[in-house]
Amino acid sequence: MQRTGQRTGQRATAPQVEFGARIGRPIGALVASCIDLLYPPACHLCGEPPAPGSAGWSCAACRIGEAPHQRCGRCAARLPEVLPDGATCAACRRRPLALDRVIALADYSDPGLRKWILALKHGGRADLLPTLATQLAVACPPEHLTDRDTRLVPVPLHPLRKFERGHDQAAGLARELSRQTGVPVRQALRRTRATLAQGSPGARSRRANVAGAFAEIVEERRQIHGRRVWLVDDVLTSGSTLEACARVVRRMGARRVGAIVLARAASAGGGS
Repeated sequence: MQRTGQRTGQRATAPQVEFGARIGRPIGALVASCIDLLYPPACHLCGEPPAPGSAGWSCAACRIGEAPHQRCGRCAARLPEVLPDGATCAACRRRPLALDRVIALADYSDPGLRKWILALKHGGRADLLPTLATQLAVACPPEHLTDRDTRLVPVPLHPLRKFERGHDQAAGLARELSRQTGVPVRQALRRTRATLAQGSPGARSRRANVAGAFAEIVEERRQIHGRRVWLVDDVLTSGSTLEACARVVRRMGARRVGAIVLARAASAGGGS
């Protein structure tokens, strides 16, 4: 017969757990301090020391400003301060977007966010995707990304544009957002032709520029039919690109279609 002290698999008592916790907390803090000394936290974008309260991912110059509370409940455009948050803006009252809701981190005019987007799109900084996706996941109301019938669908980038940039920023954002939230991502759309950048010299009207530029991937129809779909892109400007994608997704049978973007531009400026 084994003595009590020799029993294998014996559970720790409450005093033992408390003693371990007392020892563990200072050791953990010491290890964290040593890591910070060897590898000081730095802004993920520029490498400068992070700003207080930024959780170590951004310096003061690169920090993304918080979106104002007064935003249109449909397109996320700024609202006059006299209107409550979630009210419908004048543009959506005249001609609502073909989207049920838009969620954005902030305005494209925000200098910090614009630096992140330009580095991501034109600076080859695919390493910024996890940080930006984390901020998007925080900005999205939890109930919108917990439905098991929800799918993330990135706005497709033309292969030539992807070759120029070295990566597909919308697809990368969707994958990272999927990894962090558990919502499946589906490549349900494809580009049928290249288009000029929205608002660039020589481009037709934004709506005409993207007319017929997107089509469904037939094999994905059953993954979209009857589900709630969030289109994922970097910037919403006029909404023409996202509306064109939304129409295709609705024809595939999606019951609701919204958009999750990094920035919401008030006017032309390099977005969808």
